[in-house]
Amino acid sequence: MLNRHNLELAKLAPKDTSRYTFNGIHVSPERTIVTDGHYLVTVALQDSKSEDFPATEGIEPTDSFPPFILPTDAALDVAKSIPKRAINPIYHSVAIGAKSSVNGTVVMAVPDLDNPRVFQPRKIDGQYPNVDQVIPKREDAKFTISFDLELLSKLTGHLAKMADGKNHEAVFTFTGAESPVRIDLQTTDSQDVVAVLMPVKLAHAATWVDSSEESDGSEVIYFGSTNGMVYQMEKGTSFDGDAID
Repeated sequence: MLNRHNLELAKLAPKDTSRYTFNGIHVSPERTIVTDGHYLVTVALQDSKSEDFPATEGIEPTDSFPPFILPTDAALDVAKSIPKRAINPIYHSVAIGAKSSVNGTVVMAVPDLDNPRVFQPRKIDGQYPNVDQVIPKREDAKFTISFDLELLSKLTGHLAKMADGKNHEAVFTFTGAESPVRIDLQTTDSQDVVAVLMPVKLAHAATWVDSSEESDGSEVIYFGSTNGMVYQMEKGTSFDGDAID
């Protein structure tokens, strides 16, 4: 089933494009996708099953449905209706109905103890691009590098304001998995700018990453490590006593 993270990808969907299939998110039983042709993001569906969804009039939840394109406005409408506070994580879920192919609409439901809601938005008709053709394979990587997303967002957000307004172009130079990244650009006044961002150095390499949603709607991120342990990100100050650089 879907949750807020899947649906809010619609915030990244382009507003004005000649390719109308980009004016929404692609939804399949495995993931949701958004792209504008220059960037793309995929978010896997959560592990909860439709059989656990509370009985709701007007929908027969299913885990198996044909992929479809959900318009941006509809995706954000459904996302807004998801309860922010709930004791049971299932109440942060959105179910897809088994009759979603009828009349070009999709049946979606948001559970709520007081006011469950059923939506029937019209799907976008069209062929979504095969994004797997352009997503780099991790096994083909020369090396991987980790950054603190808040620091990356803060830095690149400020650099974008400084950059030449014509294209906001910056050049990223990577020299190694544990080396800082160099960022070069020019300001609107043709000034050269050099920025450096340090990578996050983990005591043990991560082999997998997963996330879940707390009852208050906050995200918790876990990762498995080469030492056989499971860790929670942004929790504590060490790896069993090993310092975090």
